[in-house]
Parts: sequence; C-alpha cells; structure tokens
Amino acid sequence: MQQKFNNWNVFNHRSMGYNSFISPVKIEKGKEEQAMASYQGDGKYIGAWHYVGLEILYAIPVIGWIFLIVHCFLPENPNRMHFARHFFVRFLLGIVIMLILMLVLYLTVGRQLLEHQDEIGDVLKAHEKEVNDALNKLTDDLGKIKFD
Repeated sequence: MQQKFNNWNVFNHRSMGYNSFISPVKIEKGKEEQAMASYQGDGKYIGAWHYVGLEILYAIPVIGWIFLIVHCFLPENPNRMHFARHFFVRFLLGIVIMLILMLVLYLTVGRQLLEHQDEIGDVLKAHEKEVNDALNKLTDDLGKIKFD
C-alpha cells in the first residue's frame, strides 16, 4: 500500500501496522508495487527481542564470536547479517580504542612506575609484615564464622 503525503511516498508495512518508511523520491505510476517489493526485501523481519538475544549471544566469549562471524557472512536473513556486521565493526573499534588507551596509559603512567620500581618495592617490603598480619587476622576471623 502506498499513500501520497505532500509529494512524498509513504509505505505501509503490513507486518508492522504503521507508516514506517517515507521516501523523498517520486515513484512513477504503475511501479509502486515494484518499489514496495524492493524496499521490503524478503520479508524476514527481526523483532527487538531478537536483537537483544543476538547482543547477548555475541557477547559470549569464543562461542558468541563464532556465531558472530558466521552471521556476518550468511545472507539467509539480511537484517541479522547487517546487525552482525555492525556488532563486529563495533567490537573491532572497541579493541582498537582499548589498545590506544593502554598505550597512552603505558606512556604516561607506566614509565613512571618503571622508573620508581625500586622505591615501590622498598615501601612494599617495609610494610610486608603489617599486611601479612592483617591478612592472617582476617582469615582467622572468617574461619570463626559458621555457615548454616
């Protein structure tokens, strides 16, 4: 179905029940159905909960990453394929940003820590007995607690 709205073409999705696409392109008479079919694709829509489930699946280490790579290249559902590609690019960008931040932290704080490594070690050795006593007291206190 198509409605005219101030020289814009408004497509009604039958599966969604509301006007969800406004095209600023004029469509010639008699080609409305062809334009609608090209926009709708194969009709395999993914709901919001499906996207949430995919986010959770892709966040699982190793198994989720395998599914992510498989979904990136399987064209059986274009919506899922494009979402997987989006998630993969976002994942790679996150890794790149994390690596850049680690490099910046190393260049700023890491070098200072390496320069003062001996001083930090001396301070830790000076307080080693106090820390060990505190840890022993804590483990003794935890050992006295009875769990039912």
